[in-house]
Amino acid sequence: MVDEFPRSRQAREAAEQALVRVVHHYGDKPEFVVLGGLVPELLCSRGSHQHAGTTDIDVQVNLEIECGAVNTERLERAVIEKFRGQLPGIKTSLDDLAANFADPKSQGPVAYSDQYLIEYPDIDVATAKADAIIGVETFYKELSEHL
Repeated sequence: MVDEFPRSRQAREAAEQALVRVVHHYGDKPEFVVLGGLVPELLCSRGSHQHAGTTDIDVQVNLEIECGAVNTERLERAVIEKFRGQLPGIKTSLDDLAANFADPKSQGPVAYSDQYLIEYPDIDVATAKADAIIGVETFYKELSEHL
């Protein structure tokens, strides 16, 4: 795994700017949810303790996957447009993402299906895991073609 840059105000601002550029290139209302280190400051900006910050963007893309290929392709295009010259430098992160969704017992499909089944309890767990694996495989393949 690539060493992370130190968390700082400057790193957080860079992550915020990257998110804004991805959303701009997305071209429509995103169907993904922002998670991770960008969230605490938005929710607790008046708190007495400051969050450590972040160096990246974490998003939950299951809504993109669920909405079908059109939304997933828009997210792929937005990421490619934003990071066009930097994709070779983020290959390790993409490889980590693919590894986390490599098989039904991996962390990614388990977490995805757990959340999905809360919202859609009539769906079979194996189907939810397969959807997660296929969605990430497709996303990874599309981005990898640009490396």
